[in-house]
Amino acid sequence: MLTLGFSMQIPHAFDVENQNKVISANRADSHAHKGRYLCYGCGREVLVAKSKNRKVHFKHYPDEALGCRYGKSQKLHTQAKERVAIVFENALNKRGPMPIMHFETPRGVQTVLPFIFGSIAKLEWPLKDIGRRPDVAILDANNNLVLAIEIKHTHGVNEQKSESFINCWWVEVDARDVMDNDVVLKVRAHGNLPYQYELLGHQNELFGIEV
Repeated sequence: MLTLGFSMQIPHAFDVENQNKVISANRADSHAHKGRYLCYGCGREVLVAKSKNRKVHFKHYPDEALGCRYGKSQKLHTQAKERVAIVFENALNKRGPMPIMHFETPRGVQTVLPFIFGSIAKLEWPLKDIGRRPDVAILDANNNLVLAIEIKHTHGVNEQKSESFINCWWVEVDARDVMDNDVVLKVRAHGNLPYQYELLGHQNELFGIEV
C-alpha cells in the first residue's frame, strides 16, 4: 500500500477565529498568531509552513506532535477518505462550498454541482441491508444514506460491489485525484444517480438513464 512520502504535514486544521471551521492549509493565513489553528488530528496548536517544494501545510510546533496521528505518514487511501469527508461536512454545514463533480462523457467532461440534501458525512458507515461500508457516506438527519462515495486506491468498485450498491446512489473517485484537488471530484465510476441530476439534457450519457 502506497504511503505519502512525508510526516507531520497536516492537510487540515480547525480555525479558532472562524467558528472552528475546518480549512485546508493553502487557505490559511501564513501570518496568523499562535493558537488560531488547531490540528485536525489531535487538537493541539499548529502553524502554517511550506515544504522544500513550496507546498503549503500545517505542522506542529516543536515537541508538540507526540501522540498525534499526523506524527507519522498516513496511507494515501485513509487521507483521501478524510479529505472527502471534511469537504462534504463543511458544505453540509454551510462552512464551505459543495464539491463539484466532473464526469467524462462522449461529449467531453461535464460538470455537476450536486444538490445533496444531507446532514452529515461519515467514514465507513455500515449499510446493514447490504453488508457494505462505503468509504464516505452522506446521511440525512435520520441517518438514511443519501450518497455513497468510494475512494479508489489499488482497486476500484468491481461488478460484485456495484451490484451490492443497487439501492444506493454512489460515485467513485481516485485517491490521487482527491489529494490533488479535494473540491473538484473527478468521478471515475458511478451508479443509480437520480434523474434530478440532469445536466444540459445529457443525463443519459452521464448516468445511463433512457430518455
